[in-house]
Amino acid sequence: MKTSRDTSPEGCPQRYLLRASLGAQALVLMVCLSSCAATDKAEARISSSDGPPVFAPCETGSIEELEYELWCHALQATRLADKPTFGYVPAPKPNECYALTDSSRLRHGVERMSIREVSSYLGNLHGRRSAVLFHAENPSTDRFCTWLVTDEGVAASEAVPLESKTWNVGSGLSSSLRVRERGSGGVAEERGLRLESAPPVSLDEAAKRLLPPEVAKALIARQIDTLIVVPIYDIGAMPFAAFPLDGQVLIDNMSVLIAPSFQSFERPPFDWQGEAVHPLVLGDPATTAYLPALIYAQREAWEVAEVVGGQPFVGHNATASAVQDWLRAFPDTNLVHIAAHGVAHSENADARSGIFLADGFWSAEDVWNLQLSPGSLVVLSACQSGLGKHFEMGTASVARAFHHDGASTVVMSLWNVDDKATKELMVTFAKNAFKQGSPAPPDRALRNAMLELRKANPDPLYWAGFNVFGLPSLDSK
Repeated sequence: MKTSRDTSPEGCPQRYLLRASLGAQALVLMVCLSSCAATDKAEARISSSDGPPVFAPCETGSIEELEYELWCHALQATRLADKPTFGYVPAPKPNECYALTDSSRLRHGVERMSIREVSSYLGNLHGRRSAVLFHAENPSTDRFCTWLVTDEGVAASEAVPLESKTWNVGSGLSSSLRVRERGSGGVAEERGLRLESAPPVSLDEAAKRLLPPEVAKALIARQIDTLIVVPIYDIGAMPFAAFPLDGQVLIDNMSVLIAPSFQSFERPPFDWQGEAVHPLVLGDPATTAYLPALIYAQREAWEVAEVVGGQPFVGHNATASAVQDWLRAFPDTNLVHIAAHGVAHSENADARSGIFLADGFWSAEDVWNLQLSPGSLVVLSACQSGLGKHFEMGTASVARAFHHDGASTVVMSLWNVDDKATKELMVTFAKNAFKQGSPAPPDRALRNAMLELRKANPDPLYWAGFNVFGLPSLDSK
């Protein structure tokens, strides 16, 4: 939730630091801590009719194991995607990944995602050098596997002992970044940038876990410039942009995206035109929740509106009704930018994660009913918009809700971000994404903005607090 009561040493307002379970040419980093690992290896393996088993959970890092984990992740993601319509189907038992296709509560026809399909998608990202990094965890054998997949197939793989639950990296990393760990209540607590009391996990340690040596070498050797993370649990809420890599940080070499699911790769990439059509910009809503005004959020709305050619809704005019009326009047709107207070809930993400607008709390459930134009960009410049309840295939959040309703790309926050720094980041982002003559696709626009902001303040707490939720767009200019 953005706030303005605390001040930094420079006197700039802070946006409350709430619970942040933080847990790269084109890389697709698919981080999956698979819950499909079998307790009975014989039952878990899926055999072909004319040969040895072709699928197995993470154990040695083989291609067969990768195929199995890709399939499990696709099925798990379908459960989450169907939640708004059918309700959430309970998690499968370890050896029931395939049985999920028989559930009457899921869409029928969910097909296995293959390595070949992922590579084919990467090959279609013209102008980008792309790869896929995928992790899987097998708690039954205490193994952690990593694969790097490019448009040519599997480029590297590693399997190591599982030292601890990978999603536990998040809480320790939040300590290192001085983001206070919270419970599940979604209630703001004012605080400054005091150090956490929990033992920290450094960015270097997190990077070594998720980008092991052979993978890191391949990223550097192949000059990857785009990182797409397909997460499980809270991995998508980690600040990959700030991860150390070859004496630099990841953002120095590549942009970062969080993919909604493997099914996203079935759709061709959008062309990024960089032209705002009927842009909708809201800032600093006058909420009824006794929340302090966000001075820089309102300035952000006015400056972004000037960049994209629109008139912002601010104060008492920044309402959910205004958003709904606008989208009905202008269904071709391709930019929604909201600078406001936000909050996430780790147990009831649908009803209690959302944005505070002038006419009340706008939850993820409320967002489900929107009709957004295909290829649209939503910018959620609000605290915790990328956080929520963590499932085996990622996080249920207000950002995912906007994607569910048609947005191809959502810019989301990873913690309670600083008001002034966020305004500077978002205005620079808009200037890059909608630059006349040479607009940058959203992931590259955010990378450029982060690099610019880091010059003034190298602390990742100020510049690394956002990820792009979606897949890369093609640069059509």
